[in-house]
Amino acid sequence: MPRPHRSGFTLVELLVVIAIIGVLVALLLPAIQAAREAARRSQCVNNLKQLGLALQNYHGARKEFPPGGMMPMTNSVFLTGFASGNTRLLPYLEQTTLYDQYDQTIGWKDQLAEVCAAVVPGFNCPSTSEENPFTHPVIGSLVPHSVYGTTDYVFSKGASDAWCFYPPSGPTDQRPARPGPIPEQLLGAFYINEGVSIRQISDGTSNTFAMGEGASGENWLMCRGATCTTPHEANGVPSFALAAWIISEPSNSSYFAAGLVAPSLFACTLVPLNQNPVADSYIDPGELLIAPGTTAPCPSSVDDGGITSGAGGSTTSNFRSDHPGGANFLNLDGSVRYISDSVDMLAYRAASTIRGEEVISLD
Repeated sequence: MPRPHRSGFTLVELLVVIAIIGVLVALLLPAIQAAREAARRSQCVNNLKQLGLALQNYHGARKEFPPGGMMPMTNSVFLTGFASGNTRLLPYLEQTTLYDQYDQTIGWKDQLAEVCAAVVPGFNCPSTSEENPFTHPVIGSLVPHSVYGTTDYVFSKGASDAWCFYPPSGPTDQRPARPGPIPEQLLGAFYINEGVSIRQISDGTSNTFAMGEGASGENWLMCRGATCTTPHEANGVPSFALAAWIISEPSNSSYFAAGLVAPSLFACTLVPLNQNPVADSYIDPGELLIAPGTTAPCPSSVDDGGITSGAGGSTTSNFRSDHPGGANFLNLDGSVRYISDSVDMLAYRAASTIRGEEVISLD
């Protein structure tokens, strides 16, 4: 009797089909990843637009943008930062409950643990890889709490990394110290203890950065100095960028002595976008307070075209992003634009200043 016919694949045919499926997956995977990144980038743009709307509403209510942070002084000594610019924006980001929990009369490190650890979704870019909230290996040894909610968006300090202040007029003067002299062509929209108004922004709100991306996570190692290349380690553990939305002050000598090398809620355009390792944010105590009436500009840590000395010890971190090839920036008018990390440095610096009077193109 004839043998029955059996349909099916031979081994060779099966291997060919598997190979074809593998090729198709290899071709489709980059497209899927690109689509996911496009969605994450779109969400990041939306986060910045919401921050821009919050800044505009704050300005509408207060006639000025919030200071990047508050650091009161007593007897010419800085106290811990009382509030960050992010804290001031909470009521305009539908975070009134969290804002009410924040005690404006004490420093960030003395707030309730649940306030420090609070996660505000609008502060985080979905492309970044940091743990949120994070447990910092150094901060926890210096202050009462070690767990903090992160932010991936930082305030534009301009084109200078310098930090200095005019002290109050006397030991009993409890007013905040006034920012020291930073040349107008380097001055950004945000600093400590001072908020600017739209009428002070002669470069135009559509041409001036308000905020940009300051990505956190282990993709971004930290180093000490503006143009440093060697990653910093504390007790054998690499330091990487982690910015807490609540911490309003850059690092200083007491923190650095304990091994803390970190970014802050500020970034400047003195060094290139996406520099990695990331420059730290550090206030040099020797340059912090200047004599009343001093007009010489606060010293920058690197040469900025001869405008300042280029010999200062203070530093400010660079903008950085986990989006490939560039970063999103929020302008003071609320618009958001994507800037390539190959942008011309002169135009990049000019876009971060409020009164440089430059004619620029970032396209």
